[in-house]
Amino acid sequence: MNKSLESVFGYFGKSIVFLVLLLFLALSYSQRINLMTSDLGRHLKNGQIFFEEHHPIATNYYSYTEPNFPTVNHHWLTGVIFFLIVQWFGFVGVSVFYTILFLLTFYFFFMISRRLSNFHYAVFCTLLVVPLITSRLEIRPEGFSYLFLSIYFFLLYKFKLKEIPAWLLWIIPVLQILWVNIHIFFIFGLFILGVFWADAWWSGFAWARRNSIHENKGGEKFPDLDFLIGSSPEARQYFILLSISILVCFLNPFGFKGVLVPFLIFKEYGYMLAENQSVFFMQRRFPDHPMYAHFEAVFLLTAASFVPVFLRKEIKNNLLSLVLMGIFSLLAFKAIRMIPLFGLFAVPCIASNIQVGLTDCLLKNKEKLQKEKKIKKAVGRVFLSASVVLLFLGLQSTTFYYSPYVKLYYGQNIPEIRQSANWLMYIFQNPQKILGLIPGVNASAEFFQQNKIDGPIFNNYDIGGYLIYHLFPKEHVFVDNRPEAYSVSFFKDIYVPMQENEDTWKRMEEAYQFNAIYFFRRDITPWAQPFLFKRIQDPSWAPVFVDQFTIIFVKRNAKNATLIRRYELPKSMFQIEN
Repeated sequence: MNKSLESVFGYFGKSIVFLVLLLFLALSYSQRINLMTSDLGRHLKNGQIFFEEHHPIATNYYSYTEPNFPTVNHHWLTGVIFFLIVQWFGFVGVSVFYTILFLLTFYFFFMISRRLSNFHYAVFCTLLVVPLITSRLEIRPEGFSYLFLSIYFFLLYKFKLKEIPAWLLWIIPVLQILWVNIHIFFIFGLFILGVFWADAWWSGFAWARRNSIHENKGGEKFPDLDFLIGSSPEARQYFILLSISILVCFLNPFGFKGVLVPFLIFKEYGYMLAENQSVFFMQRRFPDHPMYAHFEAVFLLTAASFVPVFLRKEIKNNLLSLVLMGIFSLLAFKAIRMIPLFGLFAVPCIASNIQVGLTDCLLKNKEKLQKEKKIKKAVGRVFLSASVVLLFLGLQSTTFYYSPYVKLYYGQNIPEIRQSANWLMYIFQNPQKILGLIPGVNASAEFFQQNKIDGPIFNNYDIGGYLIYHLFPKEHVFVDNRPEAYSVSFFKDIYVPMQENEDTWKRMEEAYQFNAIYFFRRDITPWAQPFLFKRIQDPSWAPVFVDQFTIIFVKRNAKNATLIRRYELPKSMFQIEN
């Protein structure tokens, strides 16, 4: 009876902890949409145009500078999905949808982590990586990639453990068709299939020896088809699955080009993207940002967790984890956009290795099995207690590093929250404060449209997707945040020099006949702020709108004379902040 009660209370307690963990993750991932600098506006316009023209765009459709530059719209289906959600449920709906994608991703990784270790270790390891897996909150196509990767990992691992039937794996080729049309990370689906196949192929040697399938009548071993694709039934299943998944990747509107795009898109753009920079570069640029040091600490912990595996000579049984963590660690160090993927795979890896290192190695004497069980239980409680403390601090503190309040700048973005007795209760009572669009983000577009300002517009890189969403097709953009849609020479010889050099600016101003300048005014590139200050001092341009996001100038000419008389802003209100 006591054991039954203990089991019931244990299940109830774990359920409470898991629900609180879900709440913590949901809050850590829920952020209002800054349409000004996100890609979402362009994705929504992609979806709208698909329904109007019944095909995805295949050129630099939105720009007047290089309109015929060929590009592969590799995430066209994402635009269709986001467009439908916003049409039906608004921007709040797309915020909720994206958070659900993340929670589902977490769930599949968590279930494998729990299976390879236990509940306590899985919760603790999840909390270890929360700052990493929530480091990219903007609504992007890659959210689907995280989900698909988690489903692949879950199904393939469950099959490896012989806990699901083989027919369930045929979900994977269907998802691969969706994935290749949603995001370029579809290549990771093929990669993880390849890793599981290679693991089964390697393990198949032992299976082959047991079943003597590689020996001819003279007893000599020879390579045959089974040897090449794998000796075990699991290896053959993975190989067939991988082959079919590769073939279905060609079911995209761009055919062979669509399949090759992951190998070609990460090239020299002529414009530096923060998300593609290495951890060490970003650490030098932003030395006070805690996330990079956190990533390095988790990486070292992950590496250290393999030590007991090596000591117990269990590496053969853990090659899968070693390869996956090795690859995703390298990718994360090379480009910070890969850090969330590293964090997701680190959870089952570290949890599994803790199971080996902190419990199975505690006692080697099999006669002391009962004592070993007690030690395992005690260690598990220590990890669960640490997890509960982290969750409590994260959900109550306004200064703790893990707290969503700190991470998402609630104190700055929601001023009234500072007057509340408890920030968490305030969010429960006002969930709209963390969903949908940031208030006022569309003000500049409304001003531009209401006053019927005409182009051509000179805009900066960050704001391109926003202008596409609000102004296309009436106005095209000078540039937008798709570096692969423009030539290298465009960025190196035109876009950057015209902001750095006044002679180049005058020449381009004459060539393009700009009537308006529309800038995201918090652009942190070295050339943006000096350029804006020069335009404020430039008598041929008049600033007519400014808010916390943007600044709009119009050309001093007869067409804009009435607008300038009504809205021109005095130069004295502008200053350069150091």
